[in-house]
Amino acid sequence: MLCRWLQVRQFLPFFTSTNTVFYCSPTSYRCQGIEIDFIDDVTSDDDCLLYCQKTEGCSWFTFDDDEDTCLLTSDCVDVVQCDDCEVGTSECPTGNFF
Repeated sequence: MLCRWLQVRQFLPFFTSTNTVFYCSPTSYRCQGIEIDFIDDVTSDDDCLLYCQKTEGCSWFTFDDDEDTCLLTSDCVDVVQCDDCEVGTSECPTGNFF
């Protein structure tokens, strides 16, 4: 499935795109923005996405598979390298990550 990609696209030119719509949850990056919540013991990107969808003000999530953590942010103004991370928006459908 495809997901509408917002502000971060200028920082992530490596994504595969079709008509400026980008795939959800690119790997190896962590979103940087205004933190809404940080959750420990999260075991999947789908769970992290669900936390984001249920949290008021959350627009972006970063799942760190190595640390089993989920970072929820209201925006994503930049990204940094994170080998075991996946990032996406709250609009991403569950079960459709790389």
